[in-house]
Amino acid sequence: MTRLSGKIAIVTGAGGGIGQAIAQRFALEGAHVWVTDINGETAEETVRGIKAAGGAATALVVDVSKGQDLTSLVRKVDAAHGRADVLVNNAGILVRGEVRQLSDSDWTRLREVNLDAVLRLSRDALPLLRKSKNGSLINISSIMRIVVCARSVLTPQQKVPSPR
Repeated sequence: MTRLSGKIAIVTGAGGGIGQAIAQRFALEGAHVWVTDINGETAEETVRGIKAAGGAATALVVDVSKGQDLTSLVRKVDAAHGRADVLVNNAGILVRGEVRQLSDSDWTRLREVNLDAVLRLSRDALPLLRKSKNGSLINISSIMRIVVCARSVLTPQQKVPSPR
């Protein structure tokens, strides 16, 4: 028996990168993984890979910045399983450039994806996690939060500290 046998997991941003690796590992450990991503093709590719390896997964296009997408996701997981055992808030974006040049629309998009979505999905999925009696909520963050903060307060002559 594997560690996540029979568990239901939701992973945002699972069409590639860290999210994809998490989804693949969870499936390998026995979970049915809801692979969500803004890109439906990459979400489907992840699911095909999981199924080819003998795992169980469902792909769903989700733009985490849209509340209706998050509500729909939670409803679909509830209808299919009646609970969720693990929620991984992994989806995130990076807007490159200096803070001085950050547009209001870039800031809004960054905030909606990296902050608001985590709160909304965690809040909306909480009843499903409670139904499992042993739910886990995992929020992934980037080291860029340290680098961006450091760059915004340092003068050009100062170096960005190495995160350790």
